[in-house]
Amino acid sequence: MKITKLLYGVFSLIFILKILETMSFIDYYDPFAYHLAMPRIWYETSFMEALKENDLFILAGLFDYLYIIPMYLTGGDLFITQKVSQFLHFFFGLGLSSILLIKIFKNKIIGLLAGITLLTISKGSTFFLVAKNDGPLALLVLLCFLMIFDEKVFKKLEGPARAAFIGLLMGLIPTVKLNGLLYLVPISVYFVIKYRREIKSILICSAISILVLLPTLIKNWILIKNPLFPALLGKIPGESTSQMRLFYSKFVGSDFQIDLLMQHFSYFLLGKALFILVLPILIYKIYKKDINKNYIPVLLAASSYFIYVIINGGLPTYRFVFPGYFLICFFIFKEIEDRPIFQNKTWLVLILLIFALADSKLDKSIKAAKKMSANWNSSNKEIVNREFSYSQFWNYIEPEGKTYIASDYLTNSYFSKKGTRVNCALVDRMAEDLMTCKKPETLNKFSYALLRESGINDCYKNIEENGIALHRINGITLYDIRKINFK
Repeated sequence: MKITKLLYGVFSLIFILKILETMSFIDYYDPFAYHLAMPRIWYETSFMEALKENDLFILAGLFDYLYIIPMYLTGGDLFITQKVSQFLHFFFGLGLSSILLIKIFKNKIIGLLAGITLLTISKGSTFFLVAKNDGPLALLVLLCFLMIFDEKVFKKLEGPARAAFIGLLMGLIPTVKLNGLLYLVPISVYFVIKYRREIKSILICSAISILVLLPTLIKNWILIKNPLFPALLGKIPGESTSQMRLFYSKFVGSDFQIDLLMQHFSYFLLGKALFILVLPILIYKIYKKDINKNYIPVLLAASSYFIYVIINGGLPTYRFVFPGYFLICFFIFKEIEDRPIFQNKTWLVLILLIFALADSKLDKSIKAAKKMSANWNSSNKEIVNREFSYSQFWNYIEPEGKTYIASDYLTNSYFSKKGTRVNCALVDRMAEDLMTCKKPETLNKFSYALLRESGINDCYKNIEENGIALHRINGITLYDIRKINFK
């Protein structure tokens, strides 16, 4: 009983620290570029207009659309919306997933250890705290797997109703984040094998998952003529520009290199130090010829990452392994729970707890809480300007209705003034001619330019010679180009 209370206390403390961390200002690229920027433009205009304003916004998934709620509730307060959105992402990712693990394990001590381990994933921990969509994706993958793996999870859902709910989860996985397809494929195979004698359940699950996913595929086709955007741009370029294809090829579609194999291996198995236990557990099970369904979560995680390595092996990264981390965590503690020799051993519980906390990065959470208290008397604008240096550019912008800014690098437009739009030539068709200068007259719609490069074509030279340099930060210069007539 004492050890259970200790674990509940540790879990609650970590949970609170994570929440406090989401309440701090976190400077991270993607949210300011599209996860939060898209709902902001949606709030100012409309949903469809926001999607058409910037090709980067096509990347926003279903969960990102929820960030419009705090935007409306706060009357468009960007600072508060960021904090609330960070909390939403944490809660519907790591938060609920850790609680789910506590609930599904019969042994509460094991469940609490699993929850603490998941809550303190070390690799890419910031991904779960900023306003993104990786956390909800991992939650959906974990929940979908558990629904297939164990009929006791939501046991009131039986027969067709259970198949329909699993189909809903399968459809939502790539809708929240398109790389969820990496996990959807092996999970779908697992479902078909498990329900191979229940054709009706397979048909119901398949139909619902397709119906849920279809709107996202149609949206992408309408907007850029590639339903899987930004994947497969080499084979389905659609209406993307050469610059877009070049940019996304660095992140989607890079060829596997053998010298990166160990790096891939480390990302897959070392999301947390405790995950290294997977290897001795697997070796022991194979040695004892202990063949049971507990292998399945590791098999699903490994097969998903194997698919990733095949199609994008030139880019080792942990961001595509997050759902796998959740499955690995379940596997480890499921194995411990199923072996009576380890149950209720205080020494083992304490060792696992220390192991889990060793790389918990709680010091980062504590620093964030201290930083938040230190900023207590600062205005929102002061905090943003201090923490996010590029926001200083917006002090030099004079919006006139819709004000477009052409960029060759910077896309972080979330904190820009109302009415402003940042279109980056690397990822957006509207600003393509900044880089190509094939149709320079298309640049007349822009009032300002943010340039990192210099003199690479006539359009650049025109801006640098005839534009008014307003401000420079980290090698990027803001130009007023309203008086330039591009021809």
